[in-house]
Amino acid sequence: MITEPSILALLVFVGFILAALVLANLTFVTIRSLRGIKEGGQQVEIETNGVKHGLTVVEAAVLMELPLGEIMRLILFGVAQKRAAQIISLAPLKLRVFDSVLATLGSYEISFLKSFETKDIETRQLLLSGMVTSLVDIVAEKMKGSNRQATRDYYSSIVKQALLEVASSAFKNVTFDDEIGFETLSDLYHHRLRSLFEEIDLLAPISAVAEALSAEIVDNNNNFNEHASKDLRPND
Repeated sequence: MITEPSILALLVFVGFILAALVLANLTFVTIRSLRGIKEGGQQVEIETNGVKHGLTVVEAAVLMELPLGEIMRLILFGVAQKRAAQIISLAPLKLRVFDSVLATLGSYEISFLKSFETKDIETRQLLLSGMVTSLVDIVAEKMKGSNRQATRDYYSSIVKQALLEVASSAFKNVTFDDEIGFETLSDLYHHRLRSLFEEIDLLAPISAVAEALSAEIVDNNNNFNEHASKDLRPND
């Protein structure tokens, strides 16, 4: 036979569950609304996991927001190591591209090589603009659901080592002048970084609040179960 204290405990428990569900739904709606912020068709998601593994050195360097000149030197160094191009001239930069190797490269590496292979300045600027946009978007897409600062810390020493290798090679002398619209490219690059990454950082505090609320609900639920079990215990 169900006693009056048992019914009361059950009603309290059901009420608590309903309140928790309402709170969780409100939190979800708030977060989902903020997720709706878009830039160039890219949807922002909350950082919920840890380090994002599998980034290339160049992608990690973009994540660390290194200057575009450093990014382009890293790309050049990488494709040269892969024997995808032959350096004809460093100043100005001219390349001979080996098409047979292109299948092994990333899309931003191919755009980079093709841009410096062509002699047409407008085509070069167009290819490089596409490369910059694509590269940042690739990194932003890969970082969805991962912790940006933790990933930066993880790749920090890797990127530093790569920069040292570039600095000790002939590629350190490569400069990118405004013949290719470098200043405009750099502005595009930094604007793209800000627009995509700052929104993720904006959502980070919301994520922390949601986690804190979830932890509080679990604690309250545990406390309730402890008290309810005492109320439901048969009297001696």
